[in-house]
Amino acid sequence: MVCKKCKSVLAEDALYCEKCGKPVKRKPAAKKAEAPLAPEALWPLTTAQCVGILLAFCVPLLNLILMVIWAYAPQGNENRRSLARAGLILCGAVLVLAIMGLSAFLILVNTGAITLTGVV
Repeated sequence: MVCKKCKSVLAEDALYCEKCGKPVKRKPAAKKAEAPLAPEALWPLTTAQCVGILLAFCVPLLNLILMVIWAYAPQGNENRRSLARAGLILCGAVLVLAIMGLSAFLILVNTGAITLTGVV
């Protein structure tokens, strides 16, 4: 490179001319290449994959095992992980509501507010 003011030779990494002190203008860097495709872990789930996952969630006990594995696996599809975590939260909420409903029913039966006649 050459200084435009005093025509002295400059080092390639110079920020200013050592003789006259004029700042060196740098050429803009070349445009970066387009970003590569997202890794497989970030690809969206297809409709078929979503249907398969939801069908697996319908099988008792298998659904809990798969949800725990998918929700806490260190690797895997991020969308499947989020779906499994949402499923676990939903299962927990349904379990809490079922326990509360059963408790309320048993309290009502024990206090005599509800009588079970004709039940053996």
